[in-house]
Amino acid sequence: RKLSAESTVLLKNNGLLPLDKTRLKSVAVIGEAMHATTGGGGSGTVIPYYIAQPLDAIRRHMMPDGPISNCSDGYFQQGINYDNDHNQSRFDGLANVTECCKMCASTSTCNAFTFTSDKACYMKSDAANPHDDPNVVSGVCAKKPCADGTCVSFNDGQDVAAAAKLAASADVAIIFVGTTSAEGHDRENLSYGLQDQLVSAVAQAAGSKAVVVGVAPGAVLTPWRHDVAAVLTPFLPGQEYGNAIADILFGVVNPSAKLPMTFPTQENETEMKPAAYPGVNGISVYAEKLLVGYRWYDSNGVESA
Repeated sequence: RKLSAESTVLLKNNGLLPLDKTRLKSVAVIGEAMHATTGGGGSGTVIPYYIAQPLDAIRRHMMPDGPISNCSDGYFQQGINYDNDHNQSRFDGLANVTECCKMCASTSTCNAFTFTSDKACYMKSDAANPHDDPNVVSGVCAKKPCADGTCVSFNDGQDVAAAAKLAASADVAIIFVGTTSAEGHDRENLSYGLQDQLVSAVAQAAGSKAVVVGVAPGAVLTPWRHDVAAVLTPFLPGQEYGNAIADILFGVVNPSAKLPMTFPTQENETEMKPAAYPGVNGISVYAEKLLVGYRWYDSNGVESA
């Protein structure tokens, strides 16, 4: 968590950050905040024990007591096991089934749970495949996005118009986008693809109160950067992404990292030619010599992003 937060770069801030939760009544979380990109592929692939999702971490900052849920109702299914592994995660050592339900309520990907006699809480995305098991208790977790007059609402960005409408109605909109690469293949381009359209639409609806958090394995295009109030990049943030970025957003940690590369304003801005890559007749000539990165921009009088 500490490493991830300290590796986050603040690319732009028009005074919106850090967020003051005492002045916020509604937060719109948009994009890949529930199934976030956290790493690369190939030899860089790591399957973590858990991933701290941004949506959960933001809700914990805004609603320390958790969202309103049905856990206190005590309606649990004794002797029923939701026997599936749909987006399943496990937590051990919880005191009782109510605590398991509360854990599910605070986890955005959890909608159902099974609590075992050995105090293991299995959190799942649904209650599929129920069957009899005398050693467990299960339940479906109903939760609301608001608590004590504070709301943290989520839209995954698939419906761009709905996402923009949600952003316009909130005190602040936090947009999460991501791209990645792997050992065996590169990105096709430096954009966020269709996610750029999402950011632009949200920016048009709520630009002065919009923050963009962009995960990327390297340089990336930010065509909407002038239309939003703040931009952050944690690059590839790892499993503590949600907790780390929430610490940044709410001012617990200062985003003091520096860019290790120059962000361009367009594809192939540095004018790499086929002679350099992929080469001609099996030979690559790196004619730019030392004029790479910021040196190329300075030498050629080109303004970077």
